[in-house]
Formats: sequence, structure tokens, C-alpha cells
Amino acid sequence: MLVPAPGSNPNVRGNPNANAYQAAPSYCWLDVRMYQTLRQGPVDFCRQKLKYTPGKLECFQITDQVCAVLLSDGTWTDTRAVVARQVFACPRGPEPPVCRRLDFS
Repeated sequence: MLVPAPGSNPNVRGNPNANAYQAAPSYCWLDVRMYQTLRQGPVDFCRQKLKYTPGKLECFQITDQVCAVLLSDGTWTDTRAVVARQVFACPRGPEPPVCRRLDFS
């Protein structure tokens, strides 16, 4: 579904933005962010610090809202936005990957 761009009125003749449309989400869902590791494969959490300390509240599971968006050229793309960051004590098991800086900005 396409919606008029903010500030445009497609019904006004001579409006330079008359054909300016922006994409609107078609459907959205929640998705837990996955991190790829060489040893364990995909892992659904990461650690905040470089130094790994089991038992410390430094591990995070991040949930994103993913929306499929139909662009004006007829192609689809996905957008992601952080919905929740759940902190928990790092497990004693295999060392999880380090979170990216973008995960916290």
C-alpha cells in the first residue's frame, strides 16, 4: 500500500510532490535477532563486554519488529526496529558472540 508523502497533496494540479509517494508497511512480525558463530552456528543472544564472565548480567536477547514494505518501484524490502532488549546472566556454556555497537544505539 502506498501513501502520499508528508506535505504532498496528489490532488492539487501543479504540485511538484503530486507523484511523491513513500512506502507503507504491509505486514509486521516480531523476530529474535540471531548471531552467527563459527563453533555453535546461530545463537539467539550476545554479550555486551569483550571479556566473557559467566553469571554476570551482560548477555542480551534482542527482539526486533520486522516489517515487509512494498516500495514504489514494486519491489519488497524488510525494515527492522528494536522492540526489546532483555538482559540476563551469561550462561556457563559456550561463549556467545559480542553484541554489535548498533544493537545498543
